[in-house]
Amino acid sequence: MRRLWIIFGLALAMTAGAWASQTSRWISDTAKDFSSGRGEGVAITTDGRLIPTAPWRRAATLEEPTALAATVTPDGNVLVGTGHPAHLVAITKGGSMRTVAKVPAEQVTALLALPDGDVLVATVGPAVLFRLHDGALREIGRLGKGGIWDLTLFDGVPVAAAGPPATLYRVTARGLERWVELPDTHARCLAVDGDALIVGTSGKGYLLRVDAAGTIGIVADTPFTEIADVVAAPGGVLWAAAVVGEPEEGEAKGVEDLEKSAGAKKKQVTAKGTSLKLPKVNGKTAASELIR
Repeated sequence: MRRLWIIFGLALAMTAGAWASQTSRWISDTAKDFSSGRGEGVAITTDGRLIPTAPWRRAATLEEPTALAATVTPDGNVLVGTGHPAHLVAITKGGSMRTVAKVPAEQVTALLALPDGDVLVATVGPAVLFRLHDGALREIGRLGKGGIWDLTLFDGVPVAAAGPPATLYRVTARGLERWVELPDTHARCLAVDGDALIVGTSGKGYLLRVDAAGTIGIVADTPFTEIADVVAAPGGVLWAAAVVGEPEEGEAKGVEDLEKSAGAKKKQVTAKGTSLKLPKVNGKTAASELIR
């Protein structure tokens, strides 16, 4: 990350030099430096180039304290799922808002717009899957514990990531149908990469590949405990955010065999004043990492 922002600063300096006679530099290699800057109208490509882009603008400010899920509905609005309280809020391109539904849960964790115009709504506290149709919520599946953390369409069928234990469910006319059990505590995030489903897990921090037949393969075994998000980019490239998540009680079954097959070894150190175990990366402890 440090190297990335140094490159960003130098590239920005060269761009500024091309447009004006004065050259200025901004090098950001600490959290304080990063928080003091604000980039607008520029994007960084996968090969490190800077290109102009439309700037972000504030579209709306929600009253709810958290918003972890959003999707674009067929009418062009953005549907946002909030937490504490859990609401579904529709935001128009002009920035106007309206509460579509109050969700009987602590947090909306994922939203998936379906081809027929309906929206699947996943929650935690409790772990329930709803279907939103014409503004009305209908429960279509419920788990006994844990949460439903992500949703995606794979091979034409909605798939839900849940845990504990880490499990993938297919969403059918009968509700949640158990499909694949994974060797970790939570199935945390999903992305479709061609004919494969990419799954980030929590507990051991695996990046897994699942094909249409349900066969599991390991893509990466990170030194972190959670893959918080994953995105599939063109050219077979995967981007994943790895973090140190909440400590879990017990061990997930089957993890040892998967680690042995991948030849993986994890080094961890307990941070002072906390129960979290921070991994060592390049000889230093780290709380998060961006993986490509």
